[in-house]
Order: sequence, then structure tokens, then C-alpha cells
Amino acid sequence: MRQHFELGQALRKRYQGFLNDTYDRREIAVRSTDYDRTLMSAEANLAGLYPPNGSQVFNPTLEWQPIPVHTVPQFEERVSRVLRSLVTSKDEQLPQNKF
Repeated sequence: MRQHFELGQALRKRYQGFLNDTYDRREIAVRSTDYDRTLMSAEANLAGLYPPNGSQVFNPTLEWQPIPVHTVPQFEERVSRVLRSLVTSKDEQLPQNKF
């Protein structure tokens, strides 16, 4: 999770001036698959990308703010199904190593 947090910080630095300094639901929507690991990754990334600022600070000892991560039930998930089929297709084209 630390890597996702640091990635969020790196994205914040890279896109400074492009992204608002504070979280704005009209600026970004986050979507994740409905697995604990991917939801936690999204939240960690967002914590680095949007540290609480000004009125968003509700606990001074907690450098985090709630940002929604939307999910779709797996049986309705079309995007990951397409990506998975593309990755599987490319993976099958790679030579298989025998160990």
C-alpha cells in the first residue's frame, strides 16, 4: 500500500497546476474492481494524491480524507473482462519457459 500512496504523491507533484489542490468530485471519479486489495490500493493512491487541505481536515492527526471509490459487481464488470481477455491473448503469444 505504501507504493500506491507514494504513487499518488508522485502524481500530485507531476500534475500540480492541472489538478485542484483539494478533492473535487467533478474533477475525478475513481473506479475499482470489487476486491479488497484493489479497493485498498485505490484508497492508498487517493490518500497520496489528495491529502486533506483546509476545511477537508477533520482530524489534524489524520492525514487522510474520505474519497469515494466506486465499484461494479464482478458479473457486471465489462472493462476488466475486456482487459483480461487482451492480457490473456497477449500472454498466450509469448514463448513458454520451462523450468
